[in-house]
Amino acid sequence: HDGDPGCDAKNWNGCDAYYPTQCNSSDVASFNPTNLNISNWVESFQALGVTSAVLTAKHGCGFLAWETKTTLPDGSAYRYHVPSKYPVLKTFVSEMQKAQLGYGFYYSLTNNFYLNALSHNVQPPSTLLPGQANVTQDEYVAIILSQVTELWSENGALTEIWIDGGC
Repeated sequence: HDGDPGCDAKNWNGCDAYYPTQCNSSDVASFNPTNLNISNWVESFQALGVTSAVLTAKHGCGFLAWETKTTLPDGSAYRYHVPSKYPVLKTFVSEMQKAQLGYGFYYSLTNNFYLNALSHNVQPPSTLLPGQANVTQDEYVAIILSQVTELWSENGALTEIWIDGGC
């Protein structure tokens, strides 16, 4: 769906009749771009005279543009991220550095459908859908802090940090 969070009960593990091609947003394998070419993005930026760009690292579904080291409270992996064959964020950083362009990241704090959080608040466990992680409010905040720390400290000198929805 357009907007935040984009994921909802209709498309998380099934199909939304309004968007029949957008099914199973819980399945990370559905992220399968056939023509991903980040160097082309950078060439376009340069042709337009852009001096920096911001990549959406996480939006409302909770899907990450990088393989995080963050784990869930039970020690299991935060599995809702790009498959390893698509290192979107790392490639973005590498290409921007090669072109000597500034870069930064957008990370939405407001929603994370994977962690069953809406408007900054983890929803009751009774609302969990298959594939969502069950976390408490404190655990949700700890995951956010871990992810933004990782994002901001492991990707070189950032030109911009864009967080949405307050902290």
